[in-house]
Amino acid sequence: MKNTALFLSLLIFTVFSCKKDGNLQFAINGTVTDESFNTGLANATVIVYEKPIANFNYQEIGRVTTDSEGKYSISFPRNRVENYKVVIQKDHYFDKEYQILYSALDPKKSIEYNFGTTAYSWVKIHLKNVDEVNDYDDFIYKKTQGKADCAACCPTGEALHFYGATDTVFYCMTDGNKPFAYFYELGNTALIGTMQQNTVAFDTITLVTEY
Repeated sequence: MKNTALFLSLLIFTVFSCKKDGNLQFAINGTVTDESFNTGLANATVIVYEKPIANFNYQEIGRVTTDSEGKYSISFPRNRVENYKVVIQKDHYFDKEYQILYSALDPKKSIEYNFGTTAYSWVKIHLKNVDEVNDYDDFIYKKTQGKADCAACCPTGEALHFYGATDTVFYCMTDGNKPFAYFYELGNTALIGTMQQNTVAFDTITLVTEY
């Protein structure tokens, strides 16, 4: 009977301990910054995903909206996972993703994580050959500054060649209220320079190079 009672006590303790552990949660808090205007980003969505062990797919486990100052606080289940991903979203702003390791969180306290993102902006680039055009003209364009990690962004550091009678227009999506620049050169001539200008959030600026 003594052994039976001891076994039942241990079983009950184990069950309640497991249940208690299963209810443990992680919590994070902080501020989402609007890096285009250097202020807190109000009404942004903060989404937390977990990546279960031996699973390639992230699963959403919670979301909250930032307050008028860009502040947020969120709790989520403390499951056995490899890591967490936090995604920041707001209309007309670039989505931003951040990784948080399981080991970096503490079930006993909320950990501060601050995030940031930028507003959409566009640059219209117009390149035009206007002076004694010939088929051997080789105009070289290379973006040197601006956002590059989005589908509509222009690559940075890649040289583009335009030959002969060029009159072309293209657009680059980039960070709002941030510098955008490109280098240009007309092959085998003394023409060389840089175009640079700050962008305007939610709007388009135009850069024209004639040669």
